[in-house]
Amino acid sequence: MDNHVANGDSPSQGERRSSTKWDCDITEDEEDLILRLHRLLGDRWVLIAGRLPWRSPEQIKTYWEVRSQRNKSTH
Repeated sequence: MDNHVANGDSPSQGERRSSTKWDCDITEDEEDLILRLHRLLGDRWVLIAGRLPWRSPEQIKTYWEVRSQRNKSTH
C-alpha cells in the first residue's frame, strides 16, 4: 500500500492512475481498496469514503457506477 493511503495524505501527481474515465482520477491503490471494501461493506459509500478521507462518498459512488456500466458493456 502506498504511503498516502497509510497516512491519509492525498495521492501525488506522479502516481499511476486507473484507466477508468470519470471525473475524478483514481490511483490503482485506491481502486484496489474500493473493490475490497465494497466486497466487505456493499454500497455503503460513506463508510468506504471514511477509509479514503480525500475522497467524498459521491466520488466513490460515481466511480463505482461508471465502473459497473463499463463492465456491463464489455460482457
